[in-house]
Amino acid sequence: MSQLTATIMKTLKFFIRNRALLLGIVIWPMALLILMVYTELTAVSASDMPLAVGGVTLSMVGFALMLACIMNLPGSIARDREIGLLVKLRSMPVSPWIDTLGRLLAYLVFAIVVAGLVTLVGLGLGARFGGDATAGVEVVGFLVMAVVGAAGIGLILGSLIRSVQGVAFFGLALALIFAFVSGIFVPYSQLSAPLQSFSRAFPVSSATSSIAYLLLGQDVAGYNPLTLGQIATATVVALVLLAIGLVIYHRTSWRQESGVSRARIPSMPRGRRLRHTVERAD
Repeated sequence: MSQLTATIMKTLKFFIRNRALLLGIVIWPMALLILMVYTELTAVSASDMPLAVGGVTLSMVGFALMLACIMNLPGSIARDREIGLLVKLRSMPVSPWIDTLGRLLAYLVFAIVVAGLVTLVGLGLGARFGGDATAGVEVVGFLVMAVVGAAGIGLILGSLIRSVQGVAFFGLALALIFAFVSGIFVPYSQLSAPLQSFSRAFPVSSATSSIAYLLLGQDVAGYNPLTLGQIATATVVALVLLAIGLVIYHRTSWRQESGVSRARIPSMPRGRRLRHTVERAD
């Protein structure tokens, strides 16, 4: 439990220290939400405005989740690799699975906080949501599914791309592509048939549509996503993405890096090596 808590705190500290990345993930969806309300929704009638703003708000929530997990999560992995922290952890009695679980739990908390902040901005702009307590529980479940799927993609990127800047740029580009092709930025009815199928299977867009259906109705969601087939498919895809990400992360960021580290570290005196590791970690 102490290792899990330490990993969660380490990951949360990464958020606080990397302020530029943090502000980008928090501020950008909010800024896009405000711009879309005052540009794209100007022709919407006053009676339909609360639903329209609510739909855009949920779209920005989905985008914020992708930014957190597809850009920020791999960024923290790349940063730990650059400062040699993964090498240090490998040489200690630390379980890689506990380390990964701590990262994922920290990002789950962070993603839910960001989603809450974006929702507050949407409420301030006039969004109104329906639903009861049961719907609220279901919303949390869909948020978890979205984070699991996006985190799997983030683990893959963080394992394959080694530089922090490279991960940030590639993660941002990938998040934007997913947002357009999965229907988060584009109404479901305007997607082609293949992209509609992708939207129903992709965990983030499926979760976003499901939440919109629960809180705003089918007119905003564009279709009924709460079918057993779609929920099962999106859940399986999310778990498969997470499993692939875990396997790649453990094989590249732990095993391969440990082999490199053992070839390099012995050439440095022990006292100097310890000070060097601590200074870089700080």
